[in-house]
Amino acid sequence: MKSQVKPQLRSGRRRSQKLWRFCRRLGYGLCVLLLTYWVVLFITLKSASSGAVDAILVLGGSIEREIYAAELVKQSPQIPILISKGSIDPCVWLVFRRLAAPMSNVSLEKCADSTFDNFYYSLPTLSNWEVHKVKLITSE
Repeated sequence: MKSQVKPQLRSGRRRSQKLWRFCRRLGYGLCVLLLTYWVVLFITLKSASSGAVDAILVLGGSIEREIYAAELVKQSPQIPILISKGSIDPCVWLVFRRLAAPMSNVSLEKCADSTFDNFYYSLPTLSNWEVHKVKLITSE
């Protein structure tokens, strides 16, 4: 009987060692795949962020965002700007006038009441402009 028990114990250890080796190799493989995915994602996002933008979308809520948008317009007057539910119209125009920023490419969207609405009501305008890459200005 002793001779029969020992081979079974040895074969059980071998199985557990093989299983452990398999799990370890599987874990290493998954780590390599995950690392590869992160590297590809990082490179893709980095290259996408370096190109020129087609439009600027300003989410309302603070006059500081509109001041920043006016400064951006002075640097790139050809880029259209959409201000979604910002300050009241006279204040927005006054900001642009005081900073001597051109207002010809600035549009105001007044329907939004939430961040989701900002996106929902701005999307048709951005689609009409055939915009693919948007710079989003929001809070810090």
